Amino acid sequence: MTMKNVSKGVAISTAACVLSLAATVIYAFVMYKLPVVFVFLIAAVLLGGAYVFAAQKGNMKPVFGIVPWLNSMLTAGALVAAVYLMVNQIGYVVSSLDTIDTIIAFIIYEVVALIAMILNIVSSFMSAGVEKAE
Repeated sequence: MTMKNVSKGVAISTAACVLSLAATVIYAFVMYKLPVVFVFLIAAVLLGGAYVFAAQKGNMKPVFGIVPWLNSMLTAGALVAAVYLMVNQIGYVVSSLDTIDTIIAFIIYEVVALIAMILNIVSSFMSAGVEKAE
């Protein structure tokens, strides 16, 4: 079964999984890191990968319908946890005590993770499974 036979929801979940993986890599370059952020993001990547793998094998069970929603919650948790640790650094940049260079990786991480979260939310409203080939 090829990727073009899976539903749009699974395709969007695949994109969200790739973006979650990219966010994990980008977060490694943030100045101050919180280990739980890595746990949330890696869990989202692994769940997303299992979801896509099951869809490609045509083995979608009803329980897999919760995976995009769960991934969006994991990504949201990673976003909030990362902001918690960087609040002081953001304040230093806003008050001109430090340069924007110290938080640029954090800003990029937040944007990529936010897009992944939005894609997971969108895919949770779409069908999950395999479309019939015509």
